[in-house]
Amino acid sequence: MMRIFCLPHAGGSAARLAATLAPWIEGARPEPLEPSGRGERWREPPCPDWPTACHDLAERLTALTGSGEPYGLLGHSLGALYAHELAVRAQDRARPPALLIVTGRRPPHESLRAVPHTAELPELSDEELYARVVALGGAPARGAGPLTYRMFLPVLRGDLRIADAYRPVPQKPLSCPLLALHGTDDPLAPGGPMRGWRGRTTGEFALRQVPGGHFFPYRAPAGTGAAVGRFLARIPDGA
Repeated sequence: MMRIFCLPHAGGSAARLAATLAPWIEGARPEPLEPSGRGERWREPPCPDWPTACHDLAERLTALTGSGEPYGLLGHSLGALYAHELAVRAQDRARPPALLIVTGRRPPHESLRAVPHTAELPELSDEELYARVVALGGAPARGAGPLTYRMFLPVLRGDLRIADAYRPVPQKPLSCPLLALHGTDDPLAPGGPMRGWRGRTTGEFALRQVPGGHFFPYRAPAGTGAAVGRFLARIPDGA
């Protein structure tokens, strides 16, 4: 059974994403590829910038895929950018993933600054930033407390700054199959912009929608898992 390494959204945990999707994806086993500063790596300081974070994740991915078995990458929101970058690096080392799945993030060449009300996110007050996450469906309205402000929001701010500072560089397209998923009501990554992922691979491509907003993989894991499972079934020797 193929392992699919999951990379989370800004401030999120790969372990939670993998655990949410695991019961719903047939033919694959979601596993976390955890950035520093969260999940089982919560004692480690978060990476301060894009190059450091990508190098850290690439090293961990190399260690996890040393057996040579096929593997996939799945990233949500900021995690989609990480997953794409890791796929490019792995392909350059002749060890590409068997598939790439991106959810809830416009393709690399489209900056989030083009999306209304996102550029100012890292500079909002704690209360305003948490309220924005709540409005997107990524946190419970009554879930904010001292622990949230002390542990979650600093990691989220750091990730948002990395996302804001990210600038794509010219890269050869991938050759692996690529599945792009978007929420029907996602204001950050609707279907139109998500079609731009087509240009990031010469392999098979599919764009599918799942009911929900920006955090649809958590709110609609059955629909997300079903879309992934159907795409996986179309890939020769995919499982």
